[in-house]
Amino acid sequence: MTPKDRVIIVAVICMFGVCLFLSLLAIFQDPLVVRTQAVELVDANGQRRAVLGISPEGTVSLGLFDENGKIRSSVGILPDGRPISVMNDASGNIVWGAP
Repeated sequence: MTPKDRVIIVAVICMFGVCLFLSLLAIFQDPLVVRTQAVELVDANGQRRAVLGISPEGTVSLGLFDENGKIRSSVGILPDGRPISVMNDASGNIVWGAP
């Protein structure tokens, strides 16, 4: 066996090891779970219409936007655990809120 043959054998074994590792990694992850910090839904024009995410301050919320990109409704949980819900008119004024 020549040195070149040994290098080829080692390379094949390494590639097999990498493929095996990636296969095992895929098997042991739940394919039904998507993990992310935010999800943004856009309409056919690319306009943001909904956002589910976590603010830098730690508020978890769902925000719904109108066709003009203005936030119209949001519901969330504040960092201290209190729930919050707000509805805005087309000008951005709060028309309803809780608590």
